[in-house]
Amino acid sequence: MIKYAALSLLPILSFSASSAESWASQTVSDVDVRLGAGIYHPTYQDSAYAIEFGADFNDFVGFKLQHQTDGSSTGNIEDLSILRFGIEVGYNYHANEYFAIKPFIEFGSAYYNYKELVCLDEQCFKERQREVGQYYGLGVRANFKYAYLEVNYKFDNMEIKNESNIGFMLGVSYHF
Repeated sequence: MIKYAALSLLPILSFSASSAESWASQTVSDVDVRLGAGIYHPTYQDSAYAIEFGADFNDFVGFKLQHQTDGSSTGNIEDLSILRFGIEVGYNYHANEYFAIKPFIEFGSAYYNYKELVCLDEQCFKERQREVGQYYGLGVRANFKYAYLEVNYKFDNMEIKNESNIGFMLGVSYHF
């Protein structure tokens, strides 16, 4: 009896496995992953450097995790570092299988970490400050087979500090 029950379930299980495999291959094959580095020019500061990791889940939506750092000091702020996590929305226009261009808008959260010079009663010291806010931006990315080039503009909306950045990123990408 168990033998017949197992044999009757075999076509159902094989159909489920093949359809799950088909679904997984369609989902995974649409992911573009990228890792890059670049230069940013923040308002009122020297050049800053950034590294980023990102992925496009389809031709419309992706995400980005970026770390930007600037070792130079401006005014009473020094050792500025910014961590951004955001969503990109745009459309990936494919010219052929080796080249695509994607104009996009992005938005997300930004985490500022810096040292600020604080003076009280004629005594000054550096105090570590942290601030969380939002950022907004737009850009265009040229995707090649294994590389990408991106130009973007970001505006960080913070409580204490509002800053805009123009950036250039270059990196490697892989299509799964």
